[in-house]
Amino acid sequence: MDRSLHPMLIVFPFALLATSFIFDMLYLFTGDATWTSLATWLIAGGVLSGLAAAFFGVRDWLAMPSGSDARRIGFWHGVGNSLLLLFFVVSFWLRYQAPGAPLAIAISPLAMLTALPTAWLGAELAGRLREGAEGLPEAR
Repeated sequence: MDRSLHPMLIVFPFALLATSFIFDMLYLFTGDATWTSLATWLIAGGVLSGLAAAFFGVRDWLAMPSGSDARRIGFWHGVGNSLLLLFFVVSFWLRYQAPGAPLAIAISPLAMLTALPTAWLGAELAGRLREGAEGLPEAR
């Protein structure tokens, strides 16, 4: 089974959600509501593409040997990214109800802080444990 789709798909939600955070910060510094409006739609795209990446991530996780380091790390990677997506879903819902809602903007940095350890766990899976890294050169 080809397990390289998940690592290829994660770049979309990562880029969209990280950019939404940057746009939220621009909104806070400039007061221009255009930035938070753009962030709202980046979040929508990020969540939808994150769900696609999650589908293939679950498929890859289920193919890992039970009791392995990869399976344990993959579990926490998935839990963290599910929490990350949940933060952004709540942020989107709040923004949709009231654009520029302070709580929606406050969730953005919290969600990005959640992304740091989950990204590290994903890199651990692909780098050291070579999960989902078919066709990539061996790490040195």
